[in-house]
Amino acid sequence: MLKYSNTTRVTQQLSNEKNISSQIAVDYKEQITKDSSVAVFICGLASIFFCLLNYIAVPFMHLIGLGFGIFSVVKGAYAFKYKNVKAIIGFILGIIGIVLAIVAIIIGVIAGMYEAILKDQLKNQDLIHFLIH
Repeated sequence: MLKYSNTTRVTQQLSNEKNISSQIAVDYKEQITKDSSVAVFICGLASIFFCLLNYIAVPFMHLIGLGFGIFSVVKGAYAFKYKNVKAIIGFILGIIGIVLAIVAIIIGVIAGMYEAILKDQLKNQDLIHFLIH
């Protein structure tokens, strides 16, 4: 009888420890999710900020904004599972930052091509002017 009572007590103790450890795991996961949601939100804001710096004439800042945007989208996608509002807002801000960075890249490529075309036309005009005179 004593052996049975000890086994029952050990089983109950193991069950309690298992419940406590699972609760600690849930609390830890919630804390990580809260911390990462703040990081996603801040990175989403940073992506827009750096992309807008590029439009103010600070070159290549859109690439930093693109990096922050990609980070916030990748980490923010995980937040939809837990319906964390800060992370979802950071996810949306990250998408906006990525779009702004892509637009900045396209504008840069078009401006570079336009500049090359203008330089080529100026060289041709100078050559024609030289040959005429």
